[in-house]
Amino acid sequence: MAFRPILDYSIRPAKNIERKMIAEALARLRHFERVESYQYVGMGGLYFSDFKLFHRELNFSSMISLEWPANEPDRLRFDCNKPFRPIEVRFSEPAAALKLISSESPVIVWLDYEDPVHDTILADIAAIAFQVASGSVLIATVNAQLSPEQLRSDELIPRLREDLGDRLPPDIDRNKLRGDWDFAGLSRRLINSEIERALADRSGGPAGSELKFHQLFNFHYRDGDRMLTVGGLIHRQSQQPTVGACDFDTLGFVRHGEEPYQIEVPRITPAERTRLNAALPKFEEELAVVASSIGVPAVDAERYAKIYRYFPSFGEGDL
Repeated sequence: MAFRPILDYSIRPAKNIERKMIAEALARLRHFERVESYQYVGMGGLYFSDFKLFHRELNFSSMISLEWPANEPDRLRFDCNKPFRPIEVRFSEPAAALKLISSESPVIVWLDYEDPVHDTILADIAAIAFQVASGSVLIATVNAQLSPEQLRSDELIPRLREDLGDRLPPDIDRNKLRGDWDFAGLSRRLINSEIERALADRSGGPAGSELKFHQLFNFHYRDGDRMLTVGGLIHRQSQQPTVGACDFDTLGFVRHGEEPYQIEVPRITPAERTRLNAALPKFEEELAVVASSIGVPAVDAERYAKIYRYFPSFGEGDL
């Protein structure tokens, strides 16, 4: 299992966009609790990109960064690499960190892996789903890339079965993994099933107290390998009206089922962005005219229109 200690994911455009979208959705948790009262548990690495954004935008005051394996622990122990005082770095696997996660108050946990889904990742997800309080959000990111060699290999399904055991659905065969994003779809099924199984194991209370998983995120994106981020809200059945009050469905990137939200980063220069912004958000015909007048392909203009509020602006400077 590998966390993200080396690359600065703040400057990866698709990941940058995804992070901003998730922050916007998390702000709507105010109908459950004061958003700033949530504890955030993530995997910050050296750069703490999600921690920086979530502290600025959501004002979390309790934040824990899990690091395992303990990559460059000396650098991570130095406060100079921690952007804000509330961040506590723990060199611990997610399952071992359960004692850090409140079972009384809602939390936000983002398990951001570099690896494809496997039994240890699923066990981490299940353990956290079994522990967290109602009103919590659980998110997982996994690698969804199968190489051409893996797709051609007769050993693909046996190796998946070895990694996943009886978690692998019996209907999966190699023909169902040939599409570019088929493995992402399978990974989403595995993660959601693990969460739902853990919540079912917690049932047995009075009517309305049983816990449900309400998927909010099903992101597909590429900054290199294909990646999947899936996650959502864990809540009591009796809190369904509170879920409705959050009005998640007005966010265009929210996905409750198999259909993913594909983050497609257009090729747009800063000067082109300025011209296109003047035609947004609702003037599609004008946008097409402007794009054509400056030579931006229609497909890039359309992609930009979907994500322009989250589009990153990178620059060089001395900090």
